[in-house]
Amino acid sequence: KDCDQSYLTAIGPLGILTTRNKIAGKDEQFLLEESKLQICLVASNGKLVSIKQGIDLSANQYERDHSSIFQLEYDDDFHA
Repeated sequence: KDCDQSYLTAIGPLGILTTRNKIAGKDEQFLLEESKLQICLVASNGKLVSIKQGIDLSANQYERDHSSIFQLEYDDDFHA
């Protein structure tokens, strides 16, 4: 609940999170799962590294979004 006693809910096709309803229904129920580490990389020019223009990485934005958040995974088969 927020300070107005409204529950967190996802709205619209993008699932924007906001608080709206005073009574918790199906849309206000979330399952929290443990996830792998996520990072944002900042280049020397102060811009965030992203994959916005395809597969290549580039430092081209100041706003953080889904294209500038990377998941770290441990590779058991890799040996340095």
